[in-house]
Amino acid sequence: MSRDPKGHYTKAQKGDIPQFTGISSPYETPTHPDITLDTELYPPLELVEQTLVLLKTKAIVTNGDLSTPVSLQVDPPGLP
Repeated sequence: MSRDPKGHYTKAQKGDIPQFTGISSPYETPTHPDITLDTELYPPLELVEQTLVLLKTKAIVTNGDLSTPVSLQVDPPGLP
């Protein structure tokens, strides 16, 4: 797998890692997620802002200014 730099998915597929989410253990979709990020509708920086607003609202992040620009690395188009 091209996006498995640590080899966890490869090991899980061989059975070396039991109960691995998405391989031997099903992914459980949250019934009441705190946030849903629509990556097809919003650009990455808008998704970051949505996330920061949630974190500030829940007092997980208590300092910093949301108007301060952030640096974000985005994978080139076409990568899974």
